[in-house]
Amino acid sequence: MKSLLRFFMHAREPANAFADRLRAAFDGIELADRIRAAVATPHGHPADRAPGAPSMLVVDTWVPTPDRDSGSLRMFNLMLAAQRVGFRVSFVPHAFRPGDEPYFEALRSAGIRAPSRAQIVSPRHELRAHGRFYDVVLLSRADIAARYLDAARRNAPRARVVYDTVDLHFVRERREAEIRNDRRALAASDRRRAQEVGLTRRADFVFAVSASERDVLHQACPEASILVVSNIHEPRPTVTPFEQRTDILFLGGFRHPPNVDAVLFFADSVWPLLSGDLAGARFVVLGADPPKSILSLANDRILVTGHVQQLAPWLERARVSVAPLRYGAGVKGKINTAMSYGVPVVTTPVGAEGMGLCHGRDVLIASDASAFAREVRRLWSDRELWHELVRGGLRSIERTFSFGAAEEALRQIRAAIHPDRSPGTHARIAP
Repeated sequence: MKSLLRFFMHAREPANAFADRLRAAFDGIELADRIRAAVATPHGHPADRAPGAPSMLVVDTWVPTPDRDSGSLRMFNLMLAAQRVGFRVSFVPHAFRPGDEPYFEALRSAGIRAPSRAQIVSPRHELRAHGRFYDVVLLSRADIAARYLDAARRNAPRARVVYDTVDLHFVRERREAEIRNDRRALAASDRRRAQEVGLTRRADFVFAVSASERDVLHQACPEASILVVSNIHEPRPTVTPFEQRTDILFLGGFRHPPNVDAVLFFADSVWPLLSGDLAGARFVVLGADPPKSILSLANDRILVTGHVQQLAPWLERARVSVAPLRYGAGVKGKINTAMSYGVPVVTTPVGAEGMGLCHGRDVLIASDASAFAREVRRLWSDRELWHELVRGGLRSIERTFSFGAAEEALRQIRAAIHPDRSPGTHARIAP
């Protein structure tokens, strides 16, 4: 950091000299990182394990914040599932944010090795210091995999590298570009596709969140080992009777652009068709970081909550959960979450895509504003249909989105780890 401050003091130098000083400053940081790695003591690594227990390093953009977004909930549960099949799990984020420490503590409390603010390390430092002892390195999201895959190969030569797509970014980005008629964004989505296909070819295993996205990748990379690891939930059905539920609920964080678009679409095009018919109904928009365009919707019939600590009280009051997504990719955590709490869902074809959901059995699916309003109205008033979808949604969670489904994929990776691990290597890093 001091070297960075020094070169900024010389910002008035000619451009070439300034560039040279910039490179030198970052070279200094790189050298310091290498020195820390060289003097690190593997014997004290908290991921040390007894012979036969494989170790996994997980790298993601930030520490998972499972009470704020569905991607974080999936990652948190994925690490728990890895533990359940026998992995010793370490987590290192690409970046730290103010206020993240409670989430690191949650990982540590769950038995996952995670740094504290006083122990900040970069993924590259962790790989240099301890990479040779890892059996699996899991890189989550395309940008993270692109940044660290080479470092994983170089510093963790025995590890199987897993590229966790989270969703196919290029699919989501292309759909948004088409809705907005943005030619530059379309070109960017083509570049993203090339990146994601390239990462798929280079990784030992790839996690896709749905069978449909697995098939998309297999068309481009038929030789790739692609496993479906979707969202991971445990059923926890709410108990409030149908007649006592008064809310129509949207659940989702607003750093994800498809969620902003979905709520604005519902508020502008669907809610006006419903609010006059559903006396006493309230549209509740629940999720972290709502922008001004969402906050401005609030009135006596629309409540915008922002982030809430506990979901259960809100889902107890919800009669219908809506996911009016017009673009996106992957598997939609907002749908999984509502179903896991026993709240029926009305969504769009984009929302239901890749989830194996059947209209009228698991969810209701509508493709335009008038059809969406009609299905919400039907679910709001039909008690028998409501209970049927509650049961169907819970069965879907147990069938496809459970810990068991994720654990099966993780067992395949564990089985692929080379068995010829020398006892001496394990002995060196045992507690």
